Amino acid sequence: MLTIAGSDPSGGAGLQADLKTFERMGVSGAAVVTSVTAQTTTELLSLEPVTARSLREQLDAVLATVSPRAVKCGLLATRSNVAVVAKAFANRRVPLVVDTVTISSGGARLGERGLLSAITESLFPLAVVVTVNLSEAEAILAKPVRDETSMCRAGSEILDLGPRAVVVKGGHLDGDPVDVLVTARGIRRFRSSRLAHGMHGTGCAFASAIAAGLACGHGIERAVEDARRHVRTLIRHAVATKDGGWVRN
Repeated sequence: MLTIAGSDPSGGAGLQADLKTFERMGVSGAAVVTSVTAQTTTELLSLEPVTARSLREQLDAVLATVSPRAVKCGLLATRSNVAVVAKAFANRRVPLVVDTVTISSGGARLGERGLLSAITESLFPLAVVVTVNLSEAEAILAKPVRDETSMCRAGSEILDLGPRAVVVKGGHLDGDPVDVLVTARGIRRFRSSRLAHGMHGTGCAFASAIAAGLACGHGIERAVEDARRHVRTLIRHAVATKDGGWVRN
């Protein structure tokens, strides 16, 4: 397994969370760093992307050492780093899960202007699964995505951009959450009751768990089911932090 993601010093998100998820799901992991962040469980303080050269050298070193059975791609932050990842995996037959980390749960932009367009144009056609939150879906399509009906429509429109499957995450809907999986076979809704609190890094854990499932040979629906179960278990056992958030135990 390989994660290509930013570093989170809190350990709750980013590549640290991905590696923990890989281990929990029974697969070993390697990591390529795309950005160094300073963040708590409730606030992003700073973000410093690595250079395209550094990212390329890291990828070359990892891919010369191991042959990952699946790849999870998270925060990239710059268009040049998107280009590096796209070139590295354009001709590799390895399942790629793209977690479209461009807008935080609080609405903050995570990266330079034009990043989202670069990801949709260069990485979506290479992806087996793309995951987006509501804000990211709205930004991709330039239209509101705020209920189950619009989530289904958004998933179908994003599917047309090239991935084999799209998960529109509904954790920030009003009421009980629902995630929507869209493939060429149709639409499946995953419903659940809302837990008492959230947790920092749920998107990272979700996407990396999907990638782990694909690495184990599971189909997309099974991988999404297992990933949702994994995240809900993490939330149930999360611990409160000094800054007012929740983090995986």
